[in-house]
Amino acid sequence: MSGSSTSPGEGLSVIRSVDRCHWFYSASEARDCLPPPMRRMASALCLGLHLFGCTCHPTPAEPLERAPTSAELATFVRSSNELGWGLYDRLADDDQPNLLVSPAGVALALTILEAGSAGATRDELLAVLNDGDPDEEGLQLAAGGALDLAGLTSASHLIVAEGLDVGDPFRRAVRRRLGARVVVADPSGPSSGSDRIRPADLAPTARAAVVTRLRFGGRWVHPLVSRLVSPSVFVRLDGERVFVPTMWLRARLRCARVAGVTVVELPYEGSRFSMLLARPEPQAQLDVSAATTDAWLEALESSDVELSLPRFAFGPQRHRLKAALAELGVEQAFDPERADLSRLANTEPPLSVDSVVQNARIEVDEYGTRAEATTVASLADSASEPPQLSVRFDRPFFFLLRDDETGLIAFLGRVGDPQARDTPTRTP
Repeated sequence: MSGSSTSPGEGLSVIRSVDRCHWFYSASEARDCLPPPMRRMASALCLGLHLFGCTCHPTPAEPLERAPTSAELATFVRSSNELGWGLYDRLADDDQPNLLVSPAGVALALTILEAGSAGATRDELLAVLNDGDPDEEGLQLAAGGALDLAGLTSASHLIVAEGLDVGDPFRRAVRRRLGARVVVADPSGPSSGSDRIRPADLAPTARAAVVTRLRFGGRWVHPLVSRLVSPSVFVRLDGERVFVPTMWLRARLRCARVAGVTVVELPYEGSRFSMLLARPEPQAQLDVSAATTDAWLEALESSDVELSLPRFAFGPQRHRLKAALAELGVEQAFDPERADLSRLANTEPPLSVDSVVQNARIEVDEYGTRAEATTVASLADSASEPPQLSVRFDRPFFFLLRDDETGLIAFLGRVGDPQARDTPTRTP
């Protein structure tokens, strides 16, 4: 991989990458995922996180300890997806037309935290991530292996302040099972003025931060045709009719109609991934959940389809996930009095998770899809014959990006207004 030189204030080199990794973060985005006291450390670190492509000198990915078993992988995928549905339910809001969240990105960050937890905090995280199974080795290998098997570009690391003594067993576990690195930063260098993730969202006294990055890029098997000269009507959530650039396709695709919802699957070229699109009939309720999507997938059949789909691109969306995760069962890790992260660092006073924030963005056009999510957990001291079908996605619809072989959901969301590119912070 070719390299490019950057100054500490302009670019940061990547801590860990996989062989497919050709994207990195900008320095300002990386630093602003951290609370103010740690930004100077990130500047000196060369953390290099560029949004959609640049080159640098990554550290070669270390092989995982072993491949996860099919049972370990299935348990992680099921738990990660259930976590995603829970987050989607709590983040969805009729006042917010578009939504995007990465369940896999959040699950990976929580798995890194689990590797550093002990006692009741560990049990709680295992209950959410591993169906309560105490086999944390299997969980960690499945979390790292699911992303590699799916071909997703990922990077993860723990940035720690100078003087925080991180346990060697934790370092080995996250490196060999999750492919993550622990980095001790030098507190020097300029601060940043970007606000990709606002300082108020994170602990001002944080001593460490778990940062995971997930990126998907895929080209359609059947490229869509864009008719920009004559845009089509889209009916927004509020009922207003707007004209939007619309893409068209005639192809043989897997599709279904289930309980007033039309579902179409768009496959990606040379990939295990597909995009599942779901559009309700005008009076039908779009109730998305694991059960409904399973029913959609079981009903899919090949058919000749004429499809219209609006171009859409939105984000970065910033989601503060602490309250939602607490409702889903992750409570003790956030409690300064009860959190036990002693396997990560045995400090006095002890560490607890102050916040979990995710930034996500997506772009869908006639050629394919690009989607990415950064998740940051801030750690602080505790002080029959197939029918002919014509489908127009001309009103709000749901979508998800999934690994067709394991079922892992990398991203899920909805489109209520294809013209709304940026949306405000959502706090459930």
